[in-house]
This record gives sequence, C-alpha cells and structure tokens, in this order.
Amino acid sequence: MDIYAAAITVELRGAKYKGVANIGYSPTFDDHVFTVEVHILNFDENIYGQKIRVDFISRIRDEKKFENINALSEQIRRDIEKAQIILS
Repeated sequence: MDIYAAAITVELRGAKYKGVANIGYSPTFDDHVFTVEVHILNFDENIYGQKIRVDFISRIRDEKKFENINALSEQIRRDIEKAQIILS
C-alpha cells in the first residue's frame, strides 16, 4: 500500500483547484485509522460532505513519524511549497 503526501488537483462544482494530500495512518499521533486527507490551496469554503474528484499528480514523500506537532507543521509547509512548484 502506498502511503505518502502528493501534489494533487481537485475538481469541485466544475472548477479545478491545486492542493496536497496525505494517504495513511498519521503516525505522529499513533493513529491507526487509514485516511485520505486533502488540503485545497487558497480555498476557504466548508465543503464537507460534498463529492470532489482528486487527481494525483506527483508523489512528494513517504509518510513518516515526526517528533512533535511543530516538526510536522514545518514539513507540511514544505510539502505545500513543493506542490505549488510541481503544479505551476
């Protein structure tokens, strides 16, 4: 099973957005629930419960366990920067 962060595009209501996704188990929090998390860049709407189409464009990195939430947050920031470059 592939578990990773990825640069993605998201289609919602006929519009296309850029974003990042994580597929996995959130090892930093010892969460053993498999999830697919999508973060749409420059987007500020509540769309929970709506269907979206996610196209995986490029694998960014493997999922890993971080020492703390600050280290995880910094890595997410770098993931977003890398995704923006890939998707530009």
